[in-house]
Amino acid sequence: MGVPRLYPYINSHFPTAVRNFRRGDYTQTVDYVYLDANGPLHEAAQYIENYGQNKRLIDRYSHLSEDVRQKMIFSRFFDNIRRITQVIKPRKVLYIAIDGPAPLVKQGQQRQRRFTAARDRVPGGFDSNTITPGTVFMSNMTNYLNYAIRKEMNTSSSWRDIQVYFSPPTVASEGEHKVLD
Repeated sequence: MGVPRLYPYINSHFPTAVRNFRRGDYTQTVDYVYLDANGPLHEAAQYIENYGQNKRLIDRYSHLSEDVRQKMIFSRFFDNIRRITQVIKPRKVLYIAIDGPAPLVKQGQQRQRRFTAARDRVPGGFDSNTITPGTVFMSNMTNYLNYAIRKEMNTSSSWRDIQVYFSPPTVASEGEHKVLD
């Protein structure tokens, strides 16, 4: 959900803080990178499952099994994280947070949004409600990410000398709140 109107505020009051660039045009080395990784996760799912902002006329992956598509989502998701760290290079800490169970106050709002998404879903299409703490999808994603992070720390020189923290969807609170904590 993010913070309403924060991006427009930052963009209008601090115009030099927001930069648009292609990969390879610009890099920045910083001590700490805190990443609310729900955005990259949803982008990967939309691309592979052909819905939302990345919807195409031809679904290039529809012939693949659900398990294969799920692994493709996880792989694309981790590639997105890796690309982010190639642009914004942490020297000390990389903190990756995924939304966990929301506070009780927010659960009613989420329930309504998920009901609407389920009602409007195309039969046989991907159910974006699976990207919710406590689902098999998120459990599989957590296992994949734990493995991928360890592998990257063992094989990538840029990840080898930093501390990497992963706050999975089993830890309560939203990603942006985990980052602030």
